[in-house]
Amino acid sequence: MSATSKRRRRKSNPVPTTAAPETAVRQLPEWRWRTFPVFFALAAGMFLGLQLGVVVSAASSTVSIVVFIAVAVVLGLALSRLTTRWLIERRWIKPRPKRK
Repeated sequence: MSATSKRRRRKSNPVPTTAAPETAVRQLPEWRWRTFPVFFALAAGMFLGLQLGVVVSAASSTVSIVVFIAVAVVLGLALSRLTTRWLIERRWIKPRPKRK
């Protein structure tokens, strides 16, 4: 006997004709807004949006300079966090001990 004749055939899954029961409704997980990926996406989005807005309006007012500096600081914080995690992963620096 060959190996293929010894194997069982898998039953194909029938296509359900009715909707799933209400008890099997999947709930989305709770979203954690205060995480680094969300912060980084926000900072990068604000920075790019500001750059495009400045290019379009070509305004050189004091308000646009202040907003630009604030957004650049937020992006700098996000990039420093990303760089620090990369350096720890490469074991070039040691992580800080956990606080009690």
